Amino acid sequence: MTTCITVNARFLTQITTGVQRYAVGVVKTLDGLLHREVVEPQQYSLVLLAPKSPILHTLDLKCIEVRQVGHSKGNLWGQLELPSYARENVLWSPTNTGPVFYRRHIVTIHDTAVLDHPEWFSPKFALWYRVLLPMLAQRAMRILTVSQFSRNRLIDALDVDPRRIFVVPNGVDATFRPIEHEGIEPVLTRLDLPSDYVLTLGSLEPRKNLARLLRAWQLLLSRRAIDKDLFLVVAGGKHSSFRKTDYLPLPEHVVFTGYISDEDLPALYSGARAFVYPSLYEGFGLPPLEAMACGAPVITSASTSIPEVAGDAALLIDPADVESIADGIQSVLNDVALRNAMSTASRKRARLFTWDCSARLIWTQLTEVAAMA
Repeated sequence: MTTCITVNARFLTQITTGVQRYAVGVVKTLDGLLHREVVEPQQYSLVLLAPKSPILHTLDLKCIEVRQVGHSKGNLWGQLELPSYARENVLWSPTNTGPVFYRRHIVTIHDTAVLDHPEWFSPKFALWYRVLLPMLAQRAMRILTVSQFSRNRLIDALDVDPRRIFVVPNGVDATFRPIEHEGIEPVLTRLDLPSDYVLTLGSLEPRKNLARLLRAWQLLLSRRAIDKDLFLVVAGGKHSSFRKTDYLPLPEHVVFTGYISDEDLPALYSGARAFVYPSLYEGFGLPPLEAMACGAPVITSASTSIPEVAGDAALLIDPADVESIADGIQSVLNDVALRNAMSTASRKRARLFTWDCSARLIWTQLTEVAAMA
């Protein structure tokens, strides 16, 4: 008899950012493992439960069924309708939220940013998660998280028994690899982007620290440390609180791209002279890892979880210090040998993080709970 394991797949109806990319990466890899019978396809089946929506990302799955169920949307669907369709099977919620009162529940909580810095979020969002996360953490059978930093914060902030929290680092998809110039140029042309650029990527929300990065870029301009044809390319979707006017007047040689598809990201990473990511707070920090996999020299923050991910392959800066950000960018831009060495180290470091490893660790957690009476 096959035991059914269900997944809270609300992420299939959302724009793909960090936590959604995590869910997609793990699910696609689990599907491959089931298809190759690397894990137990005869003993367990996996079903994704998603709300009915005109937007549903398709993942081309071979062994995992996707069902659209229920009639409500958003948090109401997750709290009231999802439990009835999970039918007492083990339920895994991979993106920070899930039904509080579901008994056989495993939840991935990526970080505690909304508890540590509620000022970075809308009041409504902050209030909801300040109520939800403590209840989820106390009631879920197991909690998965993506870094030791996040595990420590969950223990301290939510008073969770450490024995119920398991670290499963993110992986990087195999599509993120160095792209040759012939593959980069058409993407830059189609997106109307310059050929020589420093790249930053992320949703445009306060903790991504764009204001200080722009001030650091202005400082580099005032130092005459920027080549006349070099641009700062700011890629990523707008956060609900983002206002471009907050950053006016913009420094020269800055381009906003808006949302970039996953298909274009490897070329964009590969073509960058450097990738800079001065985030103030991360539970993991997937963009620096993706950039590393593409061979980009990475300049990023020496805080929260990021040093766990970057190791000694990146140049670490103080994200709260504009001069530190500027100095880091300048040192990489001015030293070709350093950039080449960082590019080699980046690719080597990225190979340590795979969705295959993440998926196997998560599968172990799911099947262990499914085997419990």
